[in-house]
Amino acid sequence: MSELGNTRRFGFSLASADVNTAAQQVQAADFAPDGFAFWRYALTNKPALKLVVTRVFASASGPMAGRSFTVGLGVTRSDTGRPVTSGTVGCRVLSRGHTVHATGRISGGAGRCTFAVPTGAIGSVIRGTITVHSGGKAVSNDFAFVVH
Repeated sequence: MSELGNTRRFGFSLASADVNTAAQQVQAADFAPDGFAFWRYALTNKPALKLVVTRVFASASGPMAGRSFTVGLGVTRSDTGRPVTSGTVGCRVLSRGHTVHATGRISGGAGRCTFAVPTGAIGSVIRGTITVHSGGKAVSNDFAFVVH
């Protein structure tokens, strides 16, 4: 159903024509159903849910030593096309090879990982992975930022 924008129902009609190409004339035409009606189709078996990453974002100022920093992952559901509103967020953050405690939550259609940037991390790279779990599915994205 992705060819139809992941819709679960639609209307359709058919048109056929017998064309005489030598005379460049339509000999006959038929439309179904008659008139300007449509047949309606509704999908009864939902396609498997997929979580789709829409954007990756971070705190506007970038990571600064000793300050709080947030990395976000915008996610939508393939079955509804709407942003996630529930689920859990896993955060794995490393600074100079050491694990940094981070808290994950879903807010505003995105998974967000918030953590305190270590004070001695100036000039180093903070690396991590943010994972959003919703509807029994998960999607992840890696990130890396230079600490100011």
